[in-house]
Amino acid sequence: MDGPPIENGLVRVQASQLVEVEPKRPFSEREGIEDLGEVAIVPGFLNAHTHLEFSHFEQPITPALPFTDWIGSVVRSRRGTETSPQTSLKKGFRESHLAGTVALAEIATEGWTFDSFNDPCYQGIVFREVLGFQSDRIEPGLETAETFLKSTFCNSRLRQGLSPHAPYSVHPQLFEGLMELAVRYRVPVAMHLAETKEELEFLRFGTGPFREVLERLGVWEETSFFHGKKPLDYLERLFQAVQSLVVHGNYLSPEELTFLGERRDRMAVVFCPRTHCYFEHSPYLLKAMLEKKVKVLLGTDSRASNPNLSLYEEAQLIYQSTREAEWLSAADLLNKITLEAAQVLGFQEHLGSLTPGKEASFVVIQPGGNPQEPIEAQLLAEDARIKKVMLQGKWVS
Repeated sequence: MDGPPIENGLVRVQASQLVEVEPKRPFSEREGIEDLGEVAIVPGFLNAHTHLEFSHFEQPITPALPFTDWIGSVVRSRRGTETSPQTSLKKGFRESHLAGTVALAEIATEGWTFDSFNDPCYQGIVFREVLGFQSDRIEPGLETAETFLKSTFCNSRLRQGLSPHAPYSVHPQLFEGLMELAVRYRVPVAMHLAETKEELEFLRFGTGPFREVLERLGVWEETSFFHGKKPLDYLERLFQAVQSLVVHGNYLSPEELTFLGERRDRMAVVFCPRTHCYFEHSPYLLKAMLEKKVKVLLGTDSRASNPNLSLYEEAQLIYQSTREAEWLSAADLLNKITLEAAQVLGFQEHLGSLTPGKEASFVVIQPGGNPQEPIEAQLLAEDARIKKVMLQGKWVS
């Protein structure tokens, strides 16, 4: 991804690193070179948004609509499951690795420990999610966040971040406090924002399904909510972090897209295509985002709204629906799940491209489609498939 495709290429791996990437030359079988056949080798993928705690789900939670009812089902399933968070995390990482994902941005909640992530194959950013709409949840929420930031993983491949869940679930003062912590500790932030039309109504008027849910739960406080707000108010604060991920952004305004495009060095939007389809949202603003230079990454979200955790299938879905468009190429899409994602998430030094000195984590893909098309298009064809995955110098079996 940092140069043109190499035909008849050779990749040499030593321990967990790439030490050679070049056109194939004559070699002796004694060198232990494995011929993978008529395939393409691409960098491992980076998933910009996951909730692995739901990885034990066999199928998405139904019904998907109304959205506030679905959220209630998610909360009940979280409380009622007998599956430990550690078991779900392990299953989610395993599924992700088999699908070619080598690093991810995970939203972590209650019930897990730092030891849950001690496997060196687990890498990415762990965003500690914080919720609390009542004023008496502000101080405990900030304590939870700071305790998390002061702790350290025994796995050096993982980094910390904070995630104020969403405008309808985080008290405005708690949000401000979390952003102050993010700035002080210089950690990235991820927030669900502009996900539904009902959220926009809630921000502007303090009415609608989200208000009703908060009242039903007995946590609505009229005096603590400020009417007349919009996603831009949150974007302006998110920009203060060293890096921020705006998760979903399904209903951002043109003004907000301009804001994001002008700050693409520190802000990115995460599009989760199959989750977007599951909730029957309006057509995604992908073209408008790209026209305004917004940095867009891809994520799978969770198995609560997605049949699996394959980031590769997310990219295939987008390509199949936009392949006739001139504003998005297959090469651009592949870049969004490899090098561009690595740059945004801060892993560009060892992930994102097949470059000597970087980590030997890559995906072997059997191309499909029309062999006369560019190889990138063949890799995102409907019948293309992943054959093998190497993770840190070892084949994933």
